[in-house]
Amino acid sequence: MQAAGRSLDQLAWAERLAGGTWYAEVTIRNVGSFDGTGATRRAAREVAAHAAYIRATQQSESGSQ
Repeated sequence: MQAAGRSLDQLAWAERLAGGTWYAEVTIRNVGSFDGTGATRRAAREVAAHAAYIRATQQSESGSQ
């Protein structure tokens, strides 16, 4: 199975709920760790995933120049 060009063994998620706010972190092997917060678990995951996507896009654009 692939997620945005990466196998799932390269992705790790951590989540927690504190004070009514969800905190999510996705760690991508050989890329980095990205955080997100939101009112729901899904919203927090989407923010973290978007940050990871932006970083991956920037890296691929800089590598192709």
